[in-house]
Amino acid sequence: MKVEIHCHSHYSKGRKIPWEAFLSPEDIFRIAKEKGYGAVAITDHAVNTSWKEAKRAARKHGMIFIPGIEVASKEGHVLALGLSDFVPSGLGLDETLDLIHSQGAIAVAAHPFDLKNEGAKKNLSGFDAVEVFNSLCHDRFSNMLAEHWAGERRKPGVAGSDSHTAAMIGMSANHVKADTLDSVLKEIRKGRVEWEGRYVPMSVMTEWFRMRLSSSKNSVLRYADRNYFFPKRWLGKALMKRFIKSRSPLWNSLTIFGYSLATFYSLFRSLKYF
Repeated sequence: MKVEIHCHSHYSKGRKIPWEAFLSPEDIFRIAKEKGYGAVAITDHAVNTSWKEAKRAARKHGMIFIPGIEVASKEGHVLALGLSDFVPSGLGLDETLDLIHSQGAIAVAAHPFDLKNEGAKKNLSGFDAVEVFNSLCHDRFSNMLAEHWAGERRKPGVAGSDSHTAAMIGMSANHVKADTLDSVLKEIRKGRVEWEGRYVPMSVMTEWFRMRLSSSKNSVLRYADRNYFFPKRWLGKALMKRFIKSRSPLWNSLTIFGYSLATFYSLFRSLKYF
């Protein structure tokens, strides 16, 4: 069975840029079914609001729904998979893992070495598995470090698309011999999983940034007015408005340039983890 363990519905929200994802649970299961998946975990940030709709969509499409949340513990993000109840963010990592395991669910270290420092890094001992490939970690070294330390800690490795748009679904997958929710979780926990992963194309990333800013425009403008001084405020607002309206290939080139710089930064940053 082909399994997606990391994707977001429109119930996932950000702070500075509120709109992060754009698909309903129904959209996610319909597209995942078309791409050959048999099971999907919707792992929205800090909420389980999608679960009721996701259960209904999974039944409609003859698929397995894995109730999940991307929980932000104080020491890193955790993909909680197979939950029966809500797990809050903001707790210590150990307490978060205990709450997840008390429900018979599994805990996966989400993008442990990502450049935003939202992962658990080398603190992997309490996890059931490690996301060793995340399709949004374009710097590459974040994924390399995750795979290295999963091996060092003898933890199973899995891959996540971390999808926020339709085009991102299917970038990564996990293959297990299972046909129920419990057996999927068991196979991951036992490390009987084969994963595959691709990076989200830069053109898709550029369009995602545009969708986020366009949908969150008023909130972003208010944030800039409250927190930035001239000329940063004026320049930032002007660039955002131009970016939203323009379809020039220049913006895709700037996306590539930005991630190229991030890759060099990630290379030097990764040295301290060996």
